[in-house]
Amino acid sequence: MESIRSIAEAAALNVGFPANEIYSRFWHIGLSFLAVNNLLQLKDLSARRLKKGTWNTRMTCTAIFTIVCAFRSFLPRVDAERLCFWDLGIIQTPFVGRSLATVAEISFAYQFTRYWARVVGAVGLPFSLIIANLAWFLCSFAQALCWTGVLTTNNFWHACENSLWGISPFILAVGAIEASTRKGAFKHEKNKKFLQIFCVAGPAFVAYLATYDVPMYIQKWRDGVGGGVDLTLSEGLKHSLTCNVDRSDELWGQEMPWMSGYFVFGPIIMMTLEEWDTKIIGKI
Repeated sequence: MESIRSIAEAAALNVGFPANEIYSRFWHIGLSFLAVNNLLQLKDLSARRLKKGTWNTRMTCTAIFTIVCAFRSFLPRVDAERLCFWDLGIIQTPFVGRSLATVAEISFAYQFTRYWARVVGAVGLPFSLIIANLAWFLCSFAQALCWTGVLTTNNFWHACENSLWGISPFILAVGAIEASTRKGAFKHEKNKKFLQIFCVAGPAFVAYLATYDVPMYIQKWRDGVGGGVDLTLSEGLKHSLTCNVDRSDELWGQEMPWMSGYFVFGPIIMMTLEEWDTKIIGKI
């Protein structure tokens, strides 16, 4: 581990990176590279769907989410702390970033829950669309909690937001496990893959949120990171148009894991589901 750090430090110094920004700088370069790759994959997928005439609302959601994740990879920020990676004026501020992220996350939730409903509905799970709509509503309502956290700089609201993001996949995972026990669940290859992966990945994601993400925000709230409840909503709106540039490893260290998984694998999941889209049974 020490040898890897030494190599990283030497490389950072050679390109002029400050000693306290070594990991954050290399992380940002890698994140940006993967974001460009996702954009290229989206370009190819979009061209195929347009050529086949199979572009639909879910594909639009996939495009929105992938593009916004790329934007957030190029210009990462931490909202409540008003922390930004670059000094690019209003385009880098929490207000702009969170506005784009709101549309992207609602799009992600819509695309995923529609796909889930098609798969589990195809094997006879009752109320599949109602369950999907409930999960989508929870993710959409989470945006209101997130905005409250962004404007007040109180991380308690981000803990509540991410709790809803945990409840939603928990509901879907229970439904997927139930659907996988039904006759014909594994008859179609893409249905089988989706159910097998989500029955494992869904609970794993819930566990991650419960053990890392939500506790991280609760700890920030207890420590008063981001200003606590010092800002009213009106004050926060004005304040969200400002940002403090700091690329230190200490500040970005705990943000790197969730941002990397979110910005890189989120688009991959959505594009993979769209690749499978024409091969599954059910029409929703």
